[in-house]
Amino acid sequence: MALDLDRLIAEQARTRHGLVTRRLLRDQGVRDWAIDHRLERGLLIPIEPGVFRVAGVPATPLQETLGAVLGVGAPAAASHQTAVWLWGIWNRQPTPTHVTARAGDWRPKSYVVHRSSDFYDVHTSEVEGVPVTTMARTIVDLGATARLGTVAHVLDAALRARLVTLDGVREVIDDVARPGRSGVRAARLLVEERDRWVTASESELEDLFVRIVRNAALPLPSPQVEIRGRWNEFVARVDFFYPRSRVAVELDGFSFHTDPATFSQDRARQNRLVMEGIVLLRYTARDLRERPEGVAAELAQALRARSA
Repeated sequence: MALDLDRLIAEQARTRHGLVTRRLLRDQGVRDWAIDHRLERGLLIPIEPGVFRVAGVPATPLQETLGAVLGVGAPAAASHQTAVWLWGIWNRQPTPTHVTARAGDWRPKSYVVHRSSDFYDVHTSEVEGVPVTTMARTIVDLGATARLGTVAHVLDAALRARLVTLDGVREVIDDVARPGRSGVRAARLLVEERDRWVTASESELEDLFVRIVRNAALPLPSPQVEIRGRWNEFVARVDFFYPRSRVAVELDGFSFHTDPATFSQDRARQNRLVMEGIVLLRYTARDLRERPEGVAAELAQALRARSA
């Protein structure tokens, strides 16, 4: 009998990052005294009320997150900042862990539990065996616990990674929108802004430039534009372009083109744009991060000059 129970525990833990719960074992007909006996012998190690780690299984960030989800005692999923990490948008596990559930006990916990009456099954998914809110639901929820700039960064990264669509976020907004529902206003604002942005950007650096333009209340340029010459010949592809003002913007990452051949090609390309009557502004990652107001002022000045 003991061998059968140990085998059952091992099977339960295999798909749960080394974790078992009292509730799941009870559902399999295991008596509380048998569970408590293994706790006393150190074969099961409590990590949350009713949640145990099998002895010998190492602790991991995913195990910790799943333990929080299981510890709620009701259908739940990792959410908010924790969900952003699970979906791969952030590299580091945030603390504390965030979990959303429809119900659950109210005892103090080492993690944050968001109790939500609009927590629907359609808003949940699974990442590496851990229940998690969908990327669309995560973005809406994040508006309640993070700054608007952080939510914007997560939305842009998720769009680039094809983890979410604007229509998907709209559907979640429609599902949960009600007076006083936190997070909805931020998500709706960002979706409306990106509706005016016709193409998803190709890098985090481009996202940062767009935020600078938007914060300065400047018109949004067209991204990734092919410039054609007088005879429709290809001249260059620029990161951003204002067709009416003939102002182009190029962004350089942390690595610069320093080899002689590439340096010469860049200068020839820049000269060709100038000969086509285009004002070219170039900014580095450091420019965008350390002097965003200066970048916005220079862009505004260029647009005014060409309009005049």
